[in-house]
Amino acid sequence: TLADIAASALVSQKAPALAQAAAAVATPQIRNMGTLGGNLVQKVRCWYYRDPDRADCYKRNGSYCYAVFGASDMHAIFDGAACFAVQPSDTAVALAALDARIVVAGPEGHRVVGVDDFFIGPDVDYLRETTLARDEIVVEVRIPASALGQRSLFLKAAPRRSINFARGSIAAMVIGSPLIQSARLSLGAGAPTPRRAKSAEAHLAGKRLQPDVIAKAAELAVEGARPLGSNTYKIQLIQGLVRQALTRLAG
Repeated sequence: TLADIAASALVSQKAPALAQAAAAVATPQIRNMGTLGGNLVQKVRCWYYRDPDRADCYKRNGSYCYAVFGASDMHAIFDGAACFAVQPSDTAVALAALDARIVVAGPEGHRVVGVDDFFIGPDVDYLRETTLARDEIVVEVRIPASALGQRSLFLKAAPRRSINFARGSIAAMVIGSPLIQSARLSLGAGAPTPRRAKSAEAHLAGKRLQPDVIAKAAELAVEGARPLGSNTYKIQLIQGLVRQALTRLAG
């Protein structure tokens, strides 16, 4: 369960970003019942998609996205295509930073999918969110040895902390000190899938986590953002989360 992951001393030591993300999900009651697999495969978060009167929504196989001209506070600023609903999983963001693998089981046996390939954006198929077939389930999550024990963390911005879905989040992992050998930055609540900030990652490689380097990484993290009518605030929010996360990792 998510509660077990959040409370695990081993997970906190070896993959702190995952423990922190699990602790940030919803309420204690939900964390006691909800599982990591369930958190990964939940449906996208959109108040229009969940409104039974919006039958022509793209996610309902319709031909319209209400967020484009409506209230878009919670919606994507990156990678929106027909649909701008965001992936709400906190743990998915952490696992993307940790370069995790998702083990899937079905009638044909098991297969292993990298977390970056597990989620599907609307540019590929706006009716699906993951690569899971109808007769498959998630049975295991693997974090590679190269990520275990590395500096990582997860931060989430929400109106009522963990009770609400994130308005923005980040998971970051850096390898190497004082010079960074490699970094993985994953952004949440900004795109239909967990979004890697690859330009910021490339910028960090070979550098120290100094204020000017961190500021530039935050700037690069929102490269390509295209906000809708009422979610422009997410640009500054995500930049702030990136600065805060990297500053904390710098110690």
